[in-house]
Amino acid sequence: MANFMSRVRTTWTAGTTGLGLSTFYFAHTTLPDATAAQAVVDRVRDFWAAWRLVVYGGYSWTTQGTVDVLDYVSGALQASNAVTARSASGFASGGGDPLPNVLQCLLRMETGTLISGRRFRGRLFMPGLTEVDSGTNSQPSAAAITAGANAATALLGSSTVPWVVWHRPANPGVGGSGGDIRAVTAATLQPKFAVLRSRRD
Repeated sequence: MANFMSRVRTTWTAGTTGLGLSTFYFAHTTLPDATAAQAVVDRVRDFWAAWRLVVYGGYSWTTQGTVDVLDYVSGALQASNAVTARSASGFASGGGDPLPNVLQCLLRMETGTLISGRRFRGRLFMPGLTEVDSGTNSQPSAAAITAGANAATALLGSSTVPWVVWHRPANPGVGGSGGDIRAVTAATLQPKFAVLRSRRD
C-alpha cells in the first residue's frame, strides 16, 4: 500500500443534539481525487444503510462533505476532497426508547496480522439501538448482530481501495515510531454491549 489514506467521518445527532462521531479509513495506491473520495463515502453510506434497520427513529447521521487525505506514516494532512454528503435517519419500527448513548454495540475489525507482537485489530462503536434490540441478558439482539454483519459486508471485499485499521504514529517528530495500516479482513459485532467512555477523532 502507498502512504495515502482517506478519512471519512460520520456525525450523529438527535434533533439538534450532537451524539458523536464515527471515523473510517481507506487506503489508496495513488493520491485520491474527489471521485475516489466520493466512492468511499458512498461505501460508508451503504454501511449505515444496513445498520439503520435497528437504529432509533429519532437519530440521524451525516457523512461529512469533506474527506481528508492523510499520510498514514506521519499522520500529516496531504489533501482534502469535497464530496456530496450522505445523510439518513433511523428506521427501527419495533418501538421502545433509545438506549443510553453511552451504551453501544462494538464492531471488532480483524486484519490477520501482528504489530509489535500484538494482533493488529480495530474497533468501531455502533450507536442507536432501542430497548427492543437489547436482547436476552441485556445483550444485542439477533437482529442487531445480523445488521452489524450486513453493514461490515458493505465495506469489505475491495482489494483496490481497502477499508483499513490505522495504527497511529507514536510521538511523531520526536523520535517515535511511524503509523501503519492493514486491510480489514473480517468484522464482527461483539455479542455484548460496550460502554463508550471517550472518543478520539
